[in-house]
Amino acid sequence: IPRLTNSKPSDRSVLGLPTDKKIIILQGAYLDPDRGAKEALESMAFIEGALLLIIGSGREMPLLKKMAAAPEFASKVQIMDKMPADKLRMYTQVADLGLSLDKPLHLNYTLSLPNKLFDYIHAGIPVVVSDLPELRRIIKTHNVGWIVPAVEPRQIAQTIESAFLSNELEEKKANCEKASKVLNWENEEKVLKRIFSF
Repeated sequence: IPRLTNSKPSDRSVLGLPTDKKIIILQGAYLDPDRGAKEALESMAFIEGALLLIIGSGREMPLLKKMAAAPEFASKVQIMDKMPADKLRMYTQVADLGLSLDKPLHLNYTLSLPNKLFDYIHAGIPVVVSDLPELRRIIKTHNVGWIVPAVEPRQIAQTIESAFLSNELEEKKANCEKASKVLNWENEEKVLKRIFSF
């Protein structure tokens, strides 16, 4: 969980990103086939007026880069390699929506609570997540996003489009700021210190 920061969002044009499209971000220190990146990319076939930005590393990246080079995705998907956290934050802060799409294929992912979720919340962007217990708990408790019924391209696209058309989008952005005041390292370290003090 990140520390609270007062960093201001960057300018999209400075980062080489379009100013006339919605930006969806999927970040991942290690993207493998169980993380839903391929399905997220495929969902862009059904979405107009948006750019999917995938930033990270992992064994899925060569496939994602090959797919993104196809003509139908050339103007809809941009892929960038893993970068330092401070630089990554600049891209995350200018996005409109963050994705976390781990699949419940084994217990490790079923019970996961990815770091990216908190990065998105601290950047002030609502999220679209797969229906996993801990992700669902964060969404329901803090009202910061939407849950995809299944990690499948059409379902992802429908959920993203519903999010962009929702009259709750601004409310969920405001809720991200409120949630970041609760879900931060300054609060978590107090718990850790209490445990170590026994």
